[in-house]
Amino acid sequence: MIQVFTCKKFKRVNAFLLYNEDKKAVLFDTAYQSYKEIIKFVESNNIQITDIFITHGHFPHFYGLNEISKNQNSPNVFIGKEDLLNLFDPIKNMSNYFEGVNKCIIEPIKNLKVISQDGKVNLNGYDIEIFKKNCHTEGSLIISVPKEKCLFTGDFILKDETYLVDGLLQLNNENEKLILETFNWLISNFNKDFSVFTGHYDYGFKINNILEDKDAKLLRKYTSK
Repeated sequence: MIQVFTCKKFKRVNAFLLYNEDKKAVLFDTAYQSYKEIIKFVESNNIQITDIFITHGHFPHFYGLNEISKNQNSPNVFIGKEDLLNLFDPIKNMSNYFEGVNKCIIEPIKNLKVISQDGKVNLNGYDIEIFKKNCHTEGSLIISVPKEKCLFTGDFILKDETYLVDGLLQLNNENEKLILETFNWLISNFNKDFSVFTGHYDYGFKINNILEDKDAKLLRKYTSK
């Protein structure tokens, strides 16, 4: 089961709680100020968060991490190696640049797991595949849960009015090649009926929806090469 949390106060940033019948859960990101809703939900439903994945090192995706960790008895926290320092640096995590946002500096946390390469883990009965991709940030993670046919892609793919890839990357030759490689890797390695859960805006659409959308011109450009 997947419970969704969205902070409408900041760019509709999302978090996703994947939990089983034994009420053991894996959390993907923290949804900025909606971390409070996450804590309230798990307390109300007697759910234990055992593991947390941070898809990338921008503050709205791990804001409230200390509070969740303390409330849930220090679950494992996974983050890409290159984004590790973002947890502790408001310039790197971009919280320093937004008006009305408190500087986000995470206190040292227990059970921090730094991801330096692709890997697989079994958490709460779910086989989870972790892919380290230099797409949105250098330490971005794309995470697959094959049993549920779902992908957690952070900010690599977003959908609001239409489908877009990585709004931060400027399309110079080097970065365009990187986007092309990552997107083609995604559509080549996962069934088209996999659902995509994104860091912001709409979520839960299928890979096939992206490929068939008439307005997704940028993505069609990549797939046509």
